[in-house]
Amino acid sequence: MISKNIIIIGAGAGGLFAGLNLNNKDALILEKMPSAGKKLLMAGSGRCNITHEGNIRDFVSKYGLKSKFIKPALLEYPNNKLLALLHSEGMETVSYDNGKIFPKSENSKDVLNLFLDLNRKAGTSIRYNQNVISIRKTENRFEIKTDTEVFGANYVIIAAGGSSYPLSGSDGKSYVLAKNFGHTIIPPTPALTAIVPENYQFASLSGVAIRNAEISLYRNGKKINQHIGDLAFTHKTLSGPGIIDFSRYVSSGDTLTVNFIGLNEQKLRDTIITDSLNHGKKAIKNYFKQFYLPESLLNKIFDLHNIDSNKTLSELSKDMRNKIIELLTSYKFTVAKKVGFNQAMVTAGGVSTEGINPKTLESRLVENLYFAGEYIDIDGDTGGYNLQAAFSTAFLACKSISKKIENVKK
Repeated sequence: MISKNIIIIGAGAGGLFAGLNLNNKDALILEKMPSAGKKLLMAGSGRCNITHEGNIRDFVSKYGLKSKFIKPALLEYPNNKLLALLHSEGMETVSYDNGKIFPKSENSKDVLNLFLDLNRKAGTSIRYNQNVISIRKTENRFEIKTDTEVFGANYVIIAAGGSSYPLSGSDGKSYVLAKNFGHTIIPPTPALTAIVPENYQFASLSGVAIRNAEISLYRNGKKINQHIGDLAFTHKTLSGPGIIDFSRYVSSGDTLTVNFIGLNEQKLRDTIITDSLNHGKKAIKNYFKQFYLPESLLNKIFDLHNIDSNKTLSELSKDMRNKIIELLTSYKFTVAKKVGFNQAMVTAGGVSTEGINPKTLESRLVENLYFAGEYIDIDGDTGGYNLQAAFSTAFLACKSISKKIENVKK
């Protein structure tokens, strides 16, 4: 048996960040892949959107129903501390108008290499090709078995990732490690991903985007959520930040309704009726341009629903007017499925937060067992929030362990 004080499972963003924060604590990272950080290299399309700018308290709302859980970790290790670390190590960063922050080189390899170097400086080593198949606790120590070896540790941090991008090693198979300790696993589903509607008829609009679309989610005829964000059409899907961020809540069979123009049904009706009195001879294909909708989208909607766009406002029947209002303020898409784990940026689901202390990231069921990163049932919006969550949870877990170690020494 190879004995260590602390063993970290997974050399992804969370695992590596844990390793570099355990200075001289006799720590070892076990990674099942031949190299570290494969998913980190893919972050931000290889550019590594490492975090987001702004006050860390504004981050809290970006994690859906898990905002309360993630808050202590974010406040303990906010984005400005992360940036201070990077800058102190000579890594310059850049921020864009949308608030996303990248290394100035816009190369994920630079971030990975820095983290590997910081792990070496911290004395944390990495063993590759070590697929952990079981963890059990005997008295006050853990026994960790891989395909080839057995390790012992006083503390364990599981940062094995979720189910997205399985070729990176993040394939969801490691959930069994927490499950065997009695932790509940929330069924993993793709998040930060595009939506495939049934009978999709907007392929010709690929590349067309709508700013600040109002997107509502219905399940079994009941409205369960609402979101405002940018929507984009692709050849096969609905995408864009507004759809991608909202995907954590969406399931097959749900209905998405999209308000393309930002006016509610009654406001648009009143506007059309008033304008019909003053501009009744105006063709509807020209009239609706004032709402800043892409002409190609208007033409497509009118064509799909047999609306003669050459008709004037005064020629619209009440039924036809109501139909147009419905199409523009609550266009319906039935969800066939979400784009799967091979393309989803993160995982919704994982180890239930109910079994984890948010102030320490320690298991409520097993003493000295900790969790970090996407392995936990936490997923944030697109824009650097998920990497920040990985770093913050890893740091808090390490701080909690370090405090225990210091108390033992006393």
